[in-house]
Amino acid sequence: MATAKTVQTALERLGYPASLSLAPDEAFSIPKRTFRLPVIFEGHPVVLEVDIAQATDGGDPESLWGYIAKCAAPNFANSNGDCSLTLTFRSDPGQVRAGLYLGAAMILAIDGYGCRRL
Repeated sequence: MATAKTVQTALERLGYPASLSLAPDEAFSIPKRTFRLPVIFEGHPVVLEVDIAQATDGGDPESLWGYIAKCAAPNFANSNGDCSLTLTFRSDPGQVRAGLYLGAAMILAIDGYGCRRL
């Protein structure tokens, strides 16, 4: 399971100019229905618009999760219980850049494509 601390450690190890505002050693999460992840980017607070969803119907080729699993194979496995972090970018360049650093750190640190139990 990926923790916020794991993600923060990856951001630091990679030397990225972004950090999580809070990085507890527990499952990476956001408060339900807030869609907000506060980060610090280049020394300034930025709020990323995010959502975390858990795969529930990966075996159904007609579902979104089934489609993702089909497209991802054989490069990586995607199955029920896996989580996906969705970043939504608006027009703020700092938000976009901070989100891309976060996504890259997650991919590099925890096999982000289809990472298990985010």
